[in-house]
Amino acid sequence: MMRRRQQLPLVCLCLALVIGGGAASAADIVQQIISRVPDQPRTYEAMRATLLRLAESERVSLVNLGRSVGGRDILCVALHAPGSVFGQTKRLFVVARQHGNEPSGTEAVMALIEHFATSQGALEQETLRRLTFIFVPMANPDSADRSRRRNGRNADLNRDWQALSQPETLAIEKGVRAWKPDALVDLHGLPRSSSRASYRENFVETIGQGGGIPAFVSNTTIPVSSDLASWLRIYGHRYNIYYDGPGKDRRLCHRHFGLDHGIPSFLFEAKNGPGRTLKHRAGFHSVGLLVIANHLVNNAGPTGGSAQTLCRAADGTTPSVTGRRAAPAGPRIPTSVALQQELAEFGQDGTGGQLRAVVAGSDEVRYVKFYVNGRLWTVTNSEPYNCELDPTELGTGRHQVKVDVVGQAGKVLAQAQGIVDLDTVQAAGR
Repeated sequence: MMRRRQQLPLVCLCLALVIGGGAASAADIVQQIISRVPDQPRTYEAMRATLLRLAESERVSLVNLGRSVGGRDILCVALHAPGSVFGQTKRLFVVARQHGNEPSGTEAVMALIEHFATSQGALEQETLRRLTFIFVPMANPDSADRSRRRNGRNADLNRDWQALSQPETLAIEKGVRAWKPDALVDLHGLPRSSSRASYRENFVETIGQGGGIPAFVSNTTIPVSSDLASWLRIYGHRYNIYYDGPGKDRRLCHRHFGLDHGIPSFLFEAKNGPGRTLKHRAGFHSVGLLVIANHLVNNAGPTGGSAQTLCRAADGTTPSVTGRRAAPAGPRIPTSVALQQELAEFGQDGTGGQLRAVVAGSDEVRYVKFYVNGRLWTVTNSEPYNCELDPTELGTGRHQVKVDVVGQAGKVLAQAQGIVDLDTVQAAGR
């Protein structure tokens, strides 16, 4: 008879917290990993040298998936417990730096590899007994040192996953087929400024539910998206998550593997800009990878639910985003939420606009969920709580919308419902 596995608190393991409301000490696994991120991006050769050194560890297997246009090795790292057998652990495949001018994914991956390869902590060792990480730290090595988006043939690798016309994408495709991962993550960076509303903050795209999407895919992506919203907020990262359906452009990595291969897949976009250092952006990626890893470790079957709460202080409370203990409980004002259709923002480019949830009465909000016609549309932990609506995707006419305001431990604090008339949206854009 199989014994039930003990839930593994992967992400946080807070070891010390200053008593009396002071700041938390830098003593959890996330902070330990981020401390390994350099101030400046490393070169391809520096990355290669580090991986060759770490490959001396029994926990690290280093393989070459193929060669880039310029003849550089496309290195792949499997991070595992010594002696682990293929197929006996869950597997998380991570692709970083398809675009050579987006280094935060590489640095997050390298910091995580070095931490798990060298740490003697029981938490890290137990994690690797249950999970194998597979990393491609630099998918576009020819352009990394030049800080150039496209590869050596001037191709955008993240638009090549249907054609597989480039040696880099073809090599990684073969790697994914060989490893048969339980989830896949593609790490990117966003420019400092953008005219697109969806690009104004960190975001994640993943596979939604319904519409021909296998249930085992959305049974991973949907609960993970809520865990991400909560834990990214704890670590000070604002973020929105969007969901893809079968009609989306499948040339992108996460959509190709999510919709064509049926692998629960995620695109992470870390925003550049004032105050968003390389360490901060790599931290966004690191927290996300650990949350997804935690879900795979703690959910043995394809239909398992969301992982349990991961980070607890000695008194059982959860540290706040600032690292301070929550204020003592007192009289609470009931949480309320109202929906606003931002007509002034609709239709400016003829393609979409904003639905806003105005939340009042609570400082316990972790994230807000928007549903359109019964389908989960957006999850956001970023105030103001906005949801983009696209008439080209939804169609014109009236659409039912619902919003859930979610607090600690997944408790719904408030709800609101309404109707959005996208005929009005298009009229505003004409």
